[in-house]
Amino acid sequence: MKTDYHIIHEGDINIDGGTIIIKNSSGKNAIPIENVRAIYAHKPLSLSSGFISSISKFGIPVHFFGYYGNYEATLWPKEKDVSGDIIIRQTKYYINLDLRMEIARSFVSGALHNFNRILSSYKNDSIYKNMELIKKEINNIEASKSISELMGVEGRGHNAYFNALDSILDDKYKIIKRERRPPTNISNSLISFGNSLVYASVLTEIYNTHLNPTISFLHEPSERRFSLSLDISEIFKPIISHRLFLFLVNKKIINETHFDSDLGKTFLNEKGKKLYLTYYEQKLNEHILHRSLKKNVSYQELIRLEIYKLEKHLLGINTYKPFIIWW
Repeated sequence: MKTDYHIIHEGDINIDGGTIIIKNSSGKNAIPIENVRAIYAHKPLSLSSGFISSISKFGIPVHFFGYYGNYEATLWPKEKDVSGDIIIRQTKYYINLDLRMEIARSFVSGALHNFNRILSSYKNDSIYKNMELIKKEINNIEASKSISELMGVEGRGHNAYFNALDSILDDKYKIIKRERRPPTNISNSLISFGNSLVYASVLTEIYNTHLNPTISFLHEPSERRFSLSLDISEIFKPIISHRLFLFLVNKKIINETHFDSDLGKTFLNEKGKKLYLTYYEQKLNEHILHRSLKKNVSYQELIRLEIYKLEKHLLGINTYKPFIIWW
């Protein structure tokens, strides 16, 4: 079974026949290339031309993360499942505002419903109050006539959601205000790192479909980003990143010793990053019984299934409905 590989030490990466060779301060690792789904580089890497050629041939994306754990770039393999029909349809749905809004509303609806599903596990006055605010914003989704209005709905829903989370967190782990570039406290650091990983995981799965990652519907397409991954990530950030954040903090698995600070910025140190990535991969490989398929699927497979649903919508096969957790 293919899996993700996270590299948390600076070093060199090469190819020897069908084996990826990683050399760094921790030693030398050899990985059969056919076992690799994606590579996550959390420290600078020196890549050989042979390695770049091989990962392109085998369809392996390499995601790069910055000093503070933020996503920076992806070495995107040569497209393997190019479909002119899908690209034309993606473009058509982006250009036509009514068609675009239909999909964009679904992304916001999925995110906000998933917010409330997570909050429903907790009980206090702040939780109830903010869940009602999120329900109010859910009711505003259909009335939104533009992308900017829809983004406003999403933003207000986000604010209510993070305010609610603060009511169940210890003082030292309160979010206070959602920060991203880069965060200044522990909780914002964990959430941002998790969200970046979800973005990269979604991007990996998009590569395995016919969809073009630069043509999006909720977020505006722009240079230097795969905006379709931003769209789909909205559904999975609460399910994967936020739930993992709450688990690690509430169970006291992660603490202040797993973070460093630099010029007022807070970020996971090597020990903390290694710990977080272990739990992140466990979450991606965790299985749930899929209601429609009547079989067990992993969280990683849920992401790909979601992208297939969008592809079927563009092809006129089924109307896209966002994935909403029920547990």
